[in-house]
Amino acid sequence: MVAAIVLGTVSYYLLVTVCYVVTRICYSRVRATGPVRPAVGPDELGPYELALLSGGRPRVGEVAVAELFLTGRIVAWGPGMVARVPDRFRVSFPPLSAVPFVRAPAARLRDGRPFPVDRLVSSVACGDAVTAALWRLRRLGLFLAPGRLRRVAWARRAAWLSQVGLGAAGALAAGFAVGWAVRADSSLVPLLLALLLAYPFLLHVARRVFGGAAGTVGAAALVSGVSAAVGGLVAELLAVVALFAGWCAAYAVYRCTGGRLGPRTVAGDVLLSEARVELASRSAPDGDALLRTVALLGFEGLRGGCPEGWRGTSRTGAPRLSRLVAFGAACGRSFGAPDRGVGGDFGWDGTRGDWVTHGDGLPPAPPLPPRDGRDRRGPSPGRP
Repeated sequence: MVAAIVLGTVSYYLLVTVCYVVTRICYSRVRATGPVRPAVGPDELGPYELALLSGGRPRVGEVAVAELFLTGRIVAWGPGMVARVPDRFRVSFPPLSAVPFVRAPAARLRDGRPFPVDRLVSSVACGDAVTAALWRLRRLGLFLAPGRLRRVAWARRAAWLSQVGLGAAGALAAGFAVGWAVRADSSLVPLLLALLLAYPFLLHVARRVFGGAAGTVGAAALVSGVSAAVGGLVAELLAVVALFAGWCAAYAVYRCTGGRLGPRTVAGDVLLSEARVELASRSAPDGDALLRTVALLGFEGLRGGCPEGWRGTSRTGAPRLSRLVAFGAACGRSFGAPDRGVGGDFGWDGTRGDWVTHGDGLPPAPPLPPRDGRDRRGPSPGRP
């Protein structure tokens, strides 16, 4: 059995290595043929376009949530939830931006009803407005065309499927190994059944904490190691530990050598660097600067600290930034967390897998009040 595990390990490493190498070569060639210098400056892009360029569709939703909070329209309502501020508690608030990214969810949220912030972000990320912004960034040479990344996608999917297959095979092999080694009348059989039944929950927790393939393989490593230890399979336990340790080493090398994939061109990277320098040079961050900060860093980046150029230089913007960071923390750690799967925020159009949903996910718009004959629009269809 140990020989079979070792042979499978070698074959698996060869497959994953080939997938990694092909992915890196294809992606480097595609990036090399794109524009190098941006045709526009950072000030010619709004906060939402900058968010789409920096973090894809989910970052656009984060900026919309940040604007709703900064204008006093929503508050945090427990971990992972937000709620609209009732009209009776409102005073004079700044107007919203004239973009559909923030106006559509603001008009459809209802007073006093909590709503998952992840679904709110996903709803902003879906729609024609995002598609129009994507095409503008492509015309400016900041995003690659969708067809340019098709050659890279198949290698990334192969790497993803191979590693997820490793996690599933590890969990199943652990169950069969322990079931083979433990007698039916042993007291460890209920423990084995409980462990296998809890595997979906462990998988969910690991994916939320680590994300992507790392969470899947980590959960399988935990189940396999515990199962081999319970069954007294010392040799198999060492082989399993070596297998998963080798996977972690190969995955770490891939990530450290530029394993982050995405549709952004070299010109897009240069524009983001210029935007960060320009933002750090501002002495007093206003509302637009705060939205641009969220666009460039995201809520996860804000939780790591304020931008260098703002520390100790602003007394008016720092409290608003602190409240924004506290709001992001109150929404939960998953709010603004990136996809740590193979390739990071890879996508043909700036999407990230963990955040893509079908439909807008928002509650239906409230019905219009009934009309009578004196209404300019005429009587409602249901009335004579």
